[in-house]
Amino acid sequence: MRMETLGYYNGKYDILEKMQVAMNDRGFYFGDGVYDASYMQNNLIFDMGRHIDRFFNSASLIGIRLDFTKEWLWDLMVKLAQKLETGGYLAYWQVTRGTGIRRHSFDVNMVPNLAIMFIPSELRDEGNGMKVRSFEDKRYGYCNIKSLNLIPNVLGAQYAESDECDEILFLRRNIVTECAHSNVHILKDGKVLTHPEGSDILSGIARYHMLQACSELKIPWEEKKFTLEELMDADEVFITSSATPCNRVVAVDDTTIKQKDYATFSKIQDRVYGEMRKELKIAE
Repeated sequence: MRMETLGYYNGKYDILEKMQVAMNDRGFYFGDGVYDASYMQNNLIFDMGRHIDRFFNSASLIGIRLDFTKEWLWDLMVKLAQKLETGGYLAYWQVTRGTGIRRHSFDVNMVPNLAIMFIPSELRDEGNGMKVRSFEDKRYGYCNIKSLNLIPNVLGAQYAESDECDEILFLRRNIVTECAHSNVHILKDGKVLTHPEGSDILSGIARYHMLQACSELKIPWEEKKFTLEELMDADEVFITSSATPCNRVVAVDDTTIKQKDYATFSKIQDRVYGEMRKELKIAE
């Protein structure tokens, strides 16, 4: 019998609700760890290779010495995925620096703790437009690391939800950086603009696939910073993430977006969703 949820922690697994984490896990009191996540359906995890590469890179950037290989993690994720139903899931995995009595500095030889979760989830429908709120970006300068330290993102997401919105736009000195758990892009005069990679954003895997789609479709794109005013003046605004592969923003701070170039946006969206459905064997 297949499971509806699944949790894994250092070699043990069960339904998610029964799993427990060590109290001295440094992730518990410092958020000292990194994570990654992807969408899964039909027991297939989308673009697992790039997600695992980013996971290992995040761990390396904060000095966590992983005691397993990419191939080992890949095989484990595949085996765990087979224990679940065939519906949609968020496949989530994280590593913390290890377990020990609370102190800020750490033993460089600490053995890391690996946790994995599979949580029921569905892709956002292509036609489901998004409403967003602007929100001051108070995060530190390590946004390129997929860290467990997510308080600004949590507060931003709650702010959006309490106002019946889907996401927030982080603003850093009036520059739009990204969202609480997505990347944001604009389309202006037939060209896609996206915030440059670097310490101000986490470069999403969905962002990568969107830019690949633009290249394949001969739609010009550029990594370039843009302001909130430029976003409001754009022909289209759209968001990309694992469960929101490429979706249109219809309103920002209660102001309707122009939505003047649906023809170009829809080509990008169709290519991104089509690629995902093909890899995950999702029927049209």
